Amino acid sequence: MKRDIQIHKEVEKELAKRSHFCQKVIKRLKQQVKDLQSEKTENRPHIMGGQTQRKSNGGNANMVANNKANEDLINFLEHKLEEIEKKLQRT
Repeated sequence: MKRDIQIHKEVEKELAKRSHFCQKVIKRLKQQVKDLQSEKTENRPHIMGGQTQRKSNGGNANMVANNKANEDLINFLEHKLEEIEKKLQRT
């Protein structure tokens, strides 16, 4: 029983470390998404006389793909974090 308790405490510490790490990653990625969104709004097309003029940024499609990838990663990490927190509560 003592060994089981010790193992559970070690698992709890490990899960707490993972949870903290995931929270930091999520926070950093959310900030990146906000930065990219603000950059995107700055680079929006300007409409003049019925024609659309875009600022040349060269990688608009890449930026959209990166935003989607970052959002997917954030959702994945948040889901994993929830799973880890549930496991932690069970232990």
